[in-house]
Amino acid sequence: MEWKKETTELQSITVCTFLSLILAVLGLFFQNFLVLLIFLVSFLLFYSAQLYVNKAGEKLTFQNERSRERLNKGDQAIWTFTFRNGGLPILNGSLILRFNDVVHPAGVDYDVFPGGIIEMKVPFSIHKNESVCIEFPVEAQRRGLAKIDKMFVDIPNLFGSGEVHMQYTKPVKAELLVFPQKKAVDGFTSAHTRTQGVFAVHDSLFRDPFQPVGTRDYSPGDSFADINWKATARLQSLQTKVNSPATSRNWLITLNISSQYSITGELEELIERTAFIIETAAKNDIPYSLAINVRSLNRTPFYYLPIGEGKKQRQRALEMLSVLSVEDVTFPFSIMYQYLILHHQIPPVLISAGIQDKESEKLLSIISYKDVSVYLLENTNKQGVLRKWKQHSRKFA
Repeated sequence: MEWKKETTELQSITVCTFLSLILAVLGLFFQNFLVLLIFLVSFLLFYSAQLYVNKAGEKLTFQNERSRERLNKGDQAIWTFTFRNGGLPILNGSLILRFNDVVHPAGVDYDVFPGGIIEMKVPFSIHKNESVCIEFPVEAQRRGLAKIDKMFVDIPNLFGSGEVHMQYTKPVKAELLVFPQKKAVDGFTSAHTRTQGVFAVHDSLFRDPFQPVGTRDYSPGDSFADINWKATARLQSLQTKVNSPATSRNWLITLNISSQYSITGELEELIERTAFIIETAAKNDIPYSLAINVRSLNRTPFYYLPIGEGKKQRQRALEMLSVLSVEDVTFPFSIMYQYLILHHQIPPVLISAGIQDKESEKLLSIISYKDVSVYLLENTNKQGVLRKWKQHSRKFA
């Protein structure tokens, strides 16, 4: 059932309907046609009012199409809702929407209730077999997911007595997602990891065999497979391929949003710093994965974005940060580390934001022995800084 419908009507209209019918019958009995006409018309009007209240809105449908528009703070957008009516016309009605204050209506009157709930009422009229598109502008106010919590349609009686109150019973799929702002983080380093990869660097223990940069004279111990036979024939002496120094720069970004038994009071700060780290990885074409200690019903028991790169990876990562809430159920941070270790999902660089408890510190020790460079996000004089992890590193506070 798409709508939950409630009707209210004055008791007087029922009484008037009954009296009009009685008086019309009396007019007929006494052959007073004027009285018969007056009360017959009255009866029809009152009966029509009752019928309208009972039938209005029965064939009203909401085109509940899935959509999610992505915004940054301060952006404006148009929120759109489409209805179709196959029944009695709805005149001088009202559409009432309730949603969280992630966005605010622009140029439209609205009320704000405790808990950050916004309620707005807009005029709503629709004729039979007509489709109506309700649009209103909104402005993004803060990070989060704006979605309709409740939707109502109020239909007044055409004759001024009673009304129809309808509540939409299904989740509304039209959403607005506001990305987090980005706060700068210092301390990014181009230090090379000790892992074979394909990213060119100035120097490395490894070479990318697919990126030759020249040749040199053969030295004892050079691999037979590295000999450049064309250069050897041209120079009449053995020549060895020189390949570009390369390393792996894949990142794992972890975020701990908990503090002991609750959500950290630094949630927004951590999210904005993490968004900056993601933006930095995207700008430098660094593949990265993201793990957040929020419980998930997916195959991975916490929020996890597998490694990737490019615009789509950036969008998915920022969406994951955007929907975080103080109402989330957290997953133990140390157990999240254990899961990542057991499933071999630790790349050469690990960047961790949030509090590191004792168990997490122990696991970081294990991770650091696996040729992984570990960095922690710290808050120094209200500035985010990445520090190379040590056993007793100061935590983000």
